[in-house]
Amino acid sequence: MRDHFEQTLSWFTEALFGDGTSHLRPAPEWTDDLWFLDQDNRTVRAGEGWWPLAPGQVAGRVVGGNLCTLNLLQGTEYMPSLDEALLMIEDDAASDADTFCRDLTSLLQQPGAAGVQGVVIGRFQEASRVSRPLLEQIIARQDRLAGLPVLGNVDFGHTNPLATFPIGGRASLTVGATSSLRLSDA
Repeated sequence: MRDHFEQTLSWFTEALFGDGTSHLRPAPEWTDDLWFLDQDNRTVRAGEGWWPLAPGQVAGRVVGGNLCTLNLLQGTEYMPSLDEALLMIEDDAASDADTFCRDLTSLLQQPGAAGVQGVVIGRFQEASRVSRPLLEQIIARQDRLAGLPVLGNVDFGHTNPLATFPIGGRASLTVGATSSLRLSDA
């Protein structure tokens, strides 16, 4: 990626070579394009910040990835434990609100899901048509998430820039008037 890669590289470098702790902040701008097809014709959008969907403060073990992929792992030896997890999930443009809701519900029915500490949701691609009001409705209907902090529109998934998370590492999440996400490798 020739342009608009600086923030992704910064987060990646910090995750691999930093002192072990990083404090993420919302990116000021983002893109949702197939950058590799036409690097001269890209649309940069102003960031609107993260979406505090349910307040709270927690710490947990980073577990996550693409929601559809996690659902494919259900029932296999490769499904990660959700117990004590700070769940970081995202989905691609093929997912819409109904699919995301159904897949999230399925994930939250897995063994250990009662031990999920909180949820961080990556930014949706525009083609998914998942808006903040739709995501708020989805989260409000998830009984397993009652009382847990949930943060949406975070810089990871299928848009750029992309934050790097230490899967299996530790993270703390605060969701409220001022939301924060702090990652560590221990």
